[in-house]
Amino acid sequence: MAEPSAKPARPTLPDAAELRAELHEAVQRLSFAELHSSTQWASELLAALPLGGADEASPASASSVSPTLPRSLCSPVLLAKAHFGMREYSRAAHVLQGSPAQSQELHSAPWPVFFRSYALYLAGEKRREEDAAEVTDPAEASRIHNTELKTLEEDLSALYREQKLDGLGLYVYGIVLKGLELKEDARRVLLESVHAFPCNWSAWLDIISISADLDDVTGRCEDLRLPPHWMSLFFEAALQLELQRNDSAKDLYVALRASFPESAYIASQIATCFYNLRNFDASQLAFEELRRRDPYRLSSLDTYSNILFVKEQAAALSHLARQAVKIDKYTPEACIIIGNYYSLKGEHEKAVIYFRRALALNRHFTPAWILMGHEFMEMKNTAAAIDAYRTAVTINRRDYRAWYGLGQTYELLSLHFYALFYYRQAMSLRPDDARMWCAMAQCYDHMDRKVEALKCYEKAHRCGDMERMALPRLARLHRDHGDHRQAAAYYGQMLEQSGHSRIVSSASGVRPDPSGLESIASVRRPLAGALQGGLASESVEALRFLMNFFAEEGRLAEAEACATQLLDTTGSEKPQCQDPSLCRKALGSGAEGAYVSPLDSEITFPMNQLASANVEADEDGWTNDIRDFQKACIDMSDAVGGNKWPEAGDRAPGCLLLFFRLAMQRCIWLGALCVRGFLVHAEETCAQNQNGQDEPTEAAAMADGTQDCGCSSLSRGASTKGEHSQPVRFEGLSDSAKRHNEDMVSIPAGRFHMGERKDRVHFPQDGEGPVRPVQMSSFWMDRFEVSNEKWQDFARETGYLTDAERLGDSFVAETYLSEAVNKTIHKKVDAVPWWLPVPNASWHQPEGIDSALSGASSRYGDRWNHPVVHISWNDAEAYCRWRNASLPTEAQWEYAARGGLEGKLYPWGDTTYGNETEGMPRRHRMNIWQGAFPKENTAKDGYQKTAPVDAYGPQNDWGLYNMVGNVWEWTGDWYSPVHFLTDKNKDTGLVDPTGPEIEELDEIVDMGYLKKDSSGQYEKIKKGGSFMCHKSYCYRYRICARSHLTADGSAHHTGVRCAGEVQQKKT
Repeated sequence: MAEPSAKPARPTLPDAAELRAELHEAVQRLSFAELHSSTQWASELLAALPLGGADEASPASASSVSPTLPRSLCSPVLLAKAHFGMREYSRAAHVLQGSPAQSQELHSAPWPVFFRSYALYLAGEKRREEDAAEVTDPAEASRIHNTELKTLEEDLSALYREQKLDGLGLYVYGIVLKGLELKEDARRVLLESVHAFPCNWSAWLDIISISADLDDVTGRCEDLRLPPHWMSLFFEAALQLELQRNDSAKDLYVALRASFPESAYIASQIATCFYNLRNFDASQLAFEELRRRDPYRLSSLDTYSNILFVKEQAAALSHLARQAVKIDKYTPEACIIIGNYYSLKGEHEKAVIYFRRALALNRHFTPAWILMGHEFMEMKNTAAAIDAYRTAVTINRRDYRAWYGLGQTYELLSLHFYALFYYRQAMSLRPDDARMWCAMAQCYDHMDRKVEALKCYEKAHRCGDMERMALPRLARLHRDHGDHRQAAAYYGQMLEQSGHSRIVSSASGVRPDPSGLESIASVRRPLAGALQGGLASESVEALRFLMNFFAEEGRLAEAEACATQLLDTTGSEKPQCQDPSLCRKALGSGAEGAYVSPLDSEITFPMNQLASANVEADEDGWTNDIRDFQKACIDMSDAVGGNKWPEAGDRAPGCLLLFFRLAMQRCIWLGALCVRGFLVHAEETCAQNQNGQDEPTEAAAMADGTQDCGCSSLSRGASTKGEHSQPVRFEGLSDSAKRHNEDMVSIPAGRFHMGERKDRVHFPQDGEGPVRPVQMSSFWMDRFEVSNEKWQDFARETGYLTDAERLGDSFVAETYLSEAVNKTIHKKVDAVPWWLPVPNASWHQPEGIDSALSGASSRYGDRWNHPVVHISWNDAEAYCRWRNASLPTEAQWEYAARGGLEGKLYPWGDTTYGNETEGMPRRHRMNIWQGAFPKENTAKDGYQKTAPVDAYGPQNDWGLYNMVGNVWEWTGDWYSPVHFLTDKNKDTGLVDPTGPEIEELDEIVDMGYLKKDSSGQYEKIKKGGSFMCHKSYCYRYRICARSHLTADGSAHHTGVRCAGEVQQKKT
């Protein structure tokens, strides 16, 4: 048969009624076959389906299974099944041997063949376990095999050739081949098994195990020829998780959760994904939610106990251990939890006892072997640790933790060549884990292979070095190699991570050469080795190096800043930092333009390095304070023979304090002279400002803005600079995109007045005015905001990940978060503390990890028909291009919103609820905030958060819904608070304006009317306001109102609506 040319499409999930019927039948069949694990799995899925109406009726009863047996076979099969349930497997197999008269029928009918074969297989497995338990050497135990496999393979292969095996018979044949290490044949037969009976989850798990061992599956598993059945989705997710492709696995499980919202299995798998991604906070939240939903479930809670161990939450781990004992202490998971508790207490011998108990219950429980190896390492018993880790590798060669443990053990023994081998094995399984690369680098370093060590540390840095091991070592290696510029770059990044932003900003000209080396700003915590009350030891090292580096480079202001930072510390390193030699090194010797002190010819100060910022005078009191302080400083400087201060340019008040600190330390004369010169210049500046400028300029007023709800303050800032999504290309227009384009409205050509008149401008700093005439061509506009359901179509078809999903967080207002999520967040937007950057918040988890769009996790009902949120401009633009459309320009958006009305606040008029005298009955017409912002939303308009995209009816005569309120909508235009083009065209009017170009924005910045965001980006315009808008804070749900945000910014009140040219709508 010819190979298919196109990749098979991913199967889709049927509706709840069809799923319920199929799962009900599968549970009956699996239960009758005594496949308890698969029965439990399918039953949990059945119970996790959302409650329905007519589809809740139970299908045929369990009796529908047994009538397929001929009457002559009922008695032996039921007797064998009874022996099987009592774990008397040999008796069950013997019953089905039958008399000579029954032999042929018993050896060919599906149910007798299955029970007899499976009973013999389990009997052999039982004897193998008993024999292995009597052997103390793990290596010898692993060589004990199931003696029934050869006989079973001969019998089943004959039936297989005669095509007499059904789905369950093929499953037994597959696991027999797997036991004989015939893995490719086993996988082929098991795939035939799931084609015949897809709901046998045990067969899928064996395929996953074999595929992971063979390591020949890439992408979406097209080469496996999976059945076109929805169970393939669960298989693909589980395989991705097994192969450590955790992001892909998480996305698949999140999609599956939409159809099985109450599934404890899916919840535990998502929690495991977060654990593998080392997002311990999100994983802990997911496990805690799972425990609330299913408090007696022990499966996968050993992973939860690992999280509590890592986070050193002894009380929570103790409580978990007590609960596990109450539920069932004779399970491997319970023993692991108790062992972790004793390990956290430092009682490693007791921990080993419980890990051994776990292995007595299940010798193939890999986590117990690995954790026991860790305990032996703590006890310095390296031989026992090696045995434990090697046994774990024998059981599961894809568990990177066992390989990593072996590497650590041999490194402890100073056998770095062997350690490197095992670390490489671990790295091949976790190529994006920085710890693996750091471990390899350490081995190379010890082996004096510095080039390889540098490459590994650079790779670790690019992978997101959460432990912050790579940067210090990269800096030291470059320093020792004599590459001081590269060393300075890495030391600068170390300081950036530890919060020394002013040092980093002053050293911004020094960056690493290797492409892709970006600062890791996702985890803000002190560098390792923090000194009590002072700087971290590595921060001191970095500051000392940078101080010398900048001095040698002639960048004396930066060297000075490093020296001052060192003097600020209160730790044990302070005496070293106060050494005068530090000042000498920082301030240089004989630099051009330097002032030479009559007291010490070696200490100089650079006059040509003083200009950096503006001193601004505010009140008369500031000038008086300057005069008083100046007098004291002049007296001090004259006493030590200070000379006349030359012109130094402007300096910031912060520098004044900096030099006064130096005056209070050993360099007294230097600080005094610096302060004197700056105060003289500051006084002159004050006088000039008071004589010439009594009020701030218009440009300054426009740039400063006023306090509001903070919609425009939610930029990701410098932490994501360089991480912006790349443009996504879409070929052709798919059927889904065409369907989305059917919901567009034709907007006629016309002329209107854009902007707000001066007496009604509410936020002048936003650029709401002036009014200017605009001529518009006809175009198409989405009737509704893009819904979650439509975005899911886009995401599934293209695999697109939003910026929120890629970067790991998005902004949510505090009042909408659960208490559990709220407790995990420690960062806020300073100006608007009710906005929080929530980890894992995205379009399908609008309030973070414990939220969803439907089901029990959605606190706001079913939201598939609500507008999609957490959409950045990048995301919105990509979606519109997929539809062969575009984001509307600001002019298109405002023209469409007005719907033919001129000069009105809202699409329907000037009143919030409508005016009965104008034929509009009073009612809620949009979704905004009611109540006291930001603490209480009374939801009088019917919705606490977003409303359906078709709520409230059309807002204007052109049939557009929710143009104002509900969610912000992106436009294609760059933001500027001024409209210079208006002045050039105010007589003839603008024709289809598209906002300023980048070159124009640069000019506007130079003129002082606009500031870039903290990461140096310009911003895009948002329109329409949202459910978060309240007149007291954010009266921006008016048509002419505007907001702005960087292209990668996102929040739970920002969505998208597309526009397009006339010919684009149907194409």
